[in-house]
Amino acid sequence: MLIIEILRESRVDSEEDDESMVLNRSIFLLSGDSIDDYRQERIISMALELFEADSGLEIIHLSLGAPMLGPRPPTLLEYSLPSSRMGSEMWGGLLSEQISLLLIAHRPAIFLYDGEYPHRGIIRALRDRPNQLSIWVEPSVEDSSIHHRDSGGAFDHHVVPSDPFIDHLMTPKEVKLVPPLFRANQSQRGMMKVRRELDISSDATVVFFHPPRRPSKRQTSVFKSLLSRLSKERVILCMNPAEFSTERVGDYPRALIRSLATPMGGEWSSAIDFAVIDGSQSMILKMIDAEIPSISVPRLGVRDDVDHRRAEAASNAGCSLMIADAKTISPEWALRKMLNPIKRRRMRDSCRSVTLESGMQEFSTWLLDHLD
Repeated sequence: MLIIEILRESRVDSEEDDESMVLNRSIFLLSGDSIDDYRQERIISMALELFEADSGLEIIHLSLGAPMLGPRPPTLLEYSLPSSRMGSEMWGGLLSEQISLLLIAHRPAIFLYDGEYPHRGIIRALRDRPNQLSIWVEPSVEDSSIHHRDSGGAFDHHVVPSDPFIDHLMTPKEVKLVPPLFRANQSQRGMMKVRRELDISSDATVVFFHPPRRPSKRQTSVFKSLLSRLSKERVILCMNPAEFSTERVGDYPRALIRSLATPMGGEWSSAIDFAVIDGSQSMILKMIDAEIPSISVPRLGVRDDVDHRRAEAASNAGCSLMIADAKTISPEWALRKMLNPIKRRRMRDSCRSVTLESGMQEFSTWLLDHLD
């Protein structure tokens, strides 16, 4: 709360007229809550891309949830609030207050929100201070046009990252369609070097395990079956540091678990034989980009069934084995296939054949162009 009090003092000291306020050459990034933190991960990747393009740029990041571990720009100014899933009016007021105070303190020229739906607290803060350019990334509503500033809303641009496995139904007139927003991150280190760092023998089978933060009951059951078989095979399990917990891995032998020093990325990929993941866009694209075969367990019943459709398309492309219906593909069958080195080699070849165009650099350039 000390940060908020300091910012409140800046509000008292700043009495200039909003219309005449000079904006700074800075960007305010707000990452909304998401099932697997992919929105926060994307925002941090965006901050890294912006910093690499302009190290003098001031970048502010407010995350709605606990900040993720991992590399970020050394000059990134970070703030956080508890998850919006608290759903209280008090939280909404606190959100509106903190956004307003940050807008006053930093006077950013661009405000960018990456989230499913803008909470009333966000809309309230933006309408109170309409000078900056406001952008909403990947809306998850049927009609986002009502939030467009031309129709009395709070945002100047709606940006939708395309998905190489899913056709978008939204028209280009309503949104700015960009290539997938992820940082290409191929490993520059050999398998043996990485495995030595992780204390893993050269002949071990190594799996990257990434369940969603809030798995469904079906996903939990499938992951439990997969872990049981992997444990019997004495497979080494690699996990992001913030995801290791008894709730996620159960009684998996701790001697067979490695906690990665930073979230999964290209620097670790050469040590991984295959992955067990959900069907989110960030994980599917990250594994294909790193040429890592995967077993995907998508969440069913989400809006437009996008996770299932994406995982199915990746499976049809030969990059992944999808477990959506245990009667069609069982966890035991999928693991039996994946534990075969010949099958994994073929799947790596399939990953190489998929053309993934990252739009992160292009989008960052577009943002910087709006600053100049």
